[in-house]
Amino acid sequence: MEKPITNRPYAICSTHLNGQEIAMNVYDPTWTHLHQAASRGNIPELQKLIQEKKEAGQTIDPQDRFDQSPAWWAAKSNKPGALELLLQNGASIYLNDKWGRNVVSLVANSTQQLRDIVKKAQQGNK
Repeated sequence: MEKPITNRPYAICSTHLNGQEIAMNVYDPTWTHLHQAASRGNIPELQKLIQEKKEAGQTIDPQDRFDQSPAWWAAKSNKPGALELLLQNGASIYLNDKWGRNVVSLVANSTQQLRDIVKKAQQGNK
């Protein structure tokens, strides 16, 4: 069994059921697999989930109970590959959480790599 994520406001753990690994969100059922994959920088899983959401006509910007999206979590967790993948697939950099923070404000004092990814997304939205 995988250890829960303890540096998050949520406890995510995974277990096996009938031979398949499943992820469980113990505290916040609004935290999706997209949130988890983005916050961990799990690119293969993120690619699969994005494709599934697109095929189903669903958003890749679901917001948790604090209105934080998977892109928000990728930025907050310093996962440039995950952030870039989400933005390339249409995730918003402007969705505000309950405290008015969004991807743009999160990366303002972050790494140059994250700032460059967001700047590229901003230029693409003009």
